[in-house]
Amino acid sequence: MRLSPRLQTAAELCPRGAVLCDVGSDHGKLPAALVEAGVCPSAIATDIGEGPAARAEQTVALCGLSRQISVRRCDGLTGVQAGECTAVSICGLGGEVMEHILTGSPWSLDKTLILQPQSKAEVLRACLYRNGVAIEREVPVLDRGRCYSVMLARRTGRPVPFPDDRLSLLLGGIPAEPAGPAKRAYIQKVLARQRRILLGMLYLTETAEGADRQQTIVDQLKEVLDTCL
Repeated sequence: MRLSPRLQTAAELCPRGAVLCDVGSDHGKLPAALVEAGVCPSAIATDIGEGPAARAEQTVALCGLSRQISVRRCDGLTGVQAGECTAVSICGLGGEVMEHILTGSPWSLDKTLILQPQSKAEVLRACLYRNGVAIEREVPVLDRGRCYSVMLARRTGRPVPFPDDRLSLLLGGIPAEPAGPAKRAYIQKVLARQRRILLGMLYLTETAEGADRQQTIVDQLKEVLDTCL
């Protein structure tokens, strides 16, 4: 099973022996690849849409994995019981939607989490920190000209300090990763968005204090980016 770079990165973060529930699975490629490779003994693929669920079923059947992979049409994790999986992956959804899925099924926060937010990753990071979930690793990946972050997260049984600065929420574990094109592209993407926010503040004549805080974020991001040269 050939995976896109972002899904391949998610597959590489999945622990061997995990029973995976892949939420928003679409074509079902991630669970199919992991079961086919022997990384996962079994898996669940869920999707809210009739079309994506049908595509997942087709992928599973073509791979001869119908006995090992259960495809379910449901909203997030609503059709899954806590004891049916040991890991949960959510790839390609926005950070706010992912927060809704995880907090809507609180048992999921006790599982190994493999997360690839399509947008608003800082919202997802804040959700994890608030719920005592540590981000163990965060990998930047380039895929078809766009840059994403793929996270491996789980509860450790120890308190997880909530970051006291916005920069940590915006970048997460990306600065700790080795230098490379994906790392630089990710920081550039975050910087571009924060610059747009700053311009919007200035255009809408926000308070000088608010604009100054946003300018500080932009300056800090530029400093981090300079270390990637």
